[in-house]
Amino acid sequence: MFMNSINKLKILFVFFFSMNAISSQLFTVDDLSEKNYSEMSQQELDENLVIAVKKNNSMVVRKLVEAGANIAETIRYSTPCGEYDTVSTLLEYAQENGYKDITKQLIQARTNKNLSSAIVAASQVGDVDAVKKLMRAGVNSRFMESCSRALVVASEKGYFEIVRELIRGGIDVTYKDGGNIALIVASQKGYLKIVRELIRAGVDANSVDGWGNTALVKVVDSYCGSDKIKMIKLLLNAKCNVNHENKFGNTALKLAMLRNDSAVVHELIQAGADIAQKTKRNICGEESHLIFAINNCNKDVLNQFKKSKKVLLVASQEGKLNFVRDLVREGFDLNVADDNGDTALIIASGYGRVDIVKELIGAGAYINLANKNGDTALIEAVRRGNYDIVKILLGHQKINVKHTNKGGETALKIAIEKAPSPYLDYFSRDESLAREMIAKRLQEFSQ
Repeated sequence: MFMNSINKLKILFVFFFSMNAISSQLFTVDDLSEKNYSEMSQQELDENLVIAVKKNNSMVVRKLVEAGANIAETIRYSTPCGEYDTVSTLLEYAQENGYKDITKQLIQARTNKNLSSAIVAASQVGDVDAVKKLMRAGVNSRFMESCSRALVVASEKGYFEIVRELIRGGIDVTYKDGGNIALIVASQKGYLKIVRELIRAGVDANSVDGWGNTALVKVVDSYCGSDKIKMIKLLLNAKCNVNHENKFGNTALKLAMLRNDSAVVHELIQAGADIAQKTKRNICGEESHLIFAINNCNKDVLNQFKKSKKVLLVASQEGKLNFVRDLVREGFDLNVADDNGDTALIIASGYGRVDIVKELIGAGAYINLANKNGDTALIEAVRRGNYDIVKILLGHQKINVKHTNKGGETALKIAIEKAPSPYLDYFSRDESLAREMIAKRLQEFSQ
């Protein structure tokens, strides 16, 4: 029992003197100013440099740096709420806390040691004068990779003047995707002036990050600033592809719909976003933008889709009867056509959308309109073998069964070539058509 007590005292004695030895390596700011720095170990220099920076003692910082303290040391500290730790370099810490003298000293130390490191450091803390000096010293031509990193750092932090100085200094904005990444991070954070400057310098607005995101996709996805629409317009004016799809199958329009952001949806559709474009829904397949909107979005977003000239065409193709009925009730032009001249009726007839065809005909859609190939709804239905729709169209009093397309084909000719066919009976009820059909058959047998 007595020996155990002696051993415990020995342990406490050793621990006390060990702690005393450790604490002797660290000094107060007053101690540091009188200390012989050459006697310090590298660990002492580094640890005390952190203390001096925290205490904003520029004189001690200068002496420690001159003695060889590592200026690349980091500081870990808690946020005001204590939620998480933040790690900053000494340079970042000094700049963030407004320690101007120390900031300049650390940049100068990096400049003396390594121009490549200095240009990044100066850009990181927004030191325009230092960047100008470094560019004049030829850092651009000698350290292209560092300048590229500096451009990204300055763009991410919103240092417009730094970005401008780097560009004016002749930095290659295409080197190792530096300009591309800079554009994406600046766009995502809403730095309009920087984005404009980068685009003016020749950065491609359609450049992508590792996940296939363009600047436009990132802005729609994650920027919430009041000038979001301005940023979107800026990128669209720079010819950013409004229909670009990232590696996850998301377009800018789909991301805007996910957020029910009707203002952004409006801008994208006005800029030509394809409401018929199919994107990945899940592992089971794809769905068009319009179908996604109908199934998932609020009324405000759907109203933006209704401003698209293609909305009736896409809804008819997809077979969305109730939505088509809404469009009909709201007075949409039933005969509007796409670039190929296909109307909603032609499209619905080709895709076999029986209920849509009935709805459109009942609402007064022109039944004999032809597309640029001369194909009518009847020809399209016959060619696709949509028997029920052929039956509906032939039952209409105004149907023109003798219409010939640009290939010299009538609906009857196509029907005969597809024979035996159930809807030949419907053609044969017309005497003249029946004679034509018989003549065609005789011609085939005589060959």
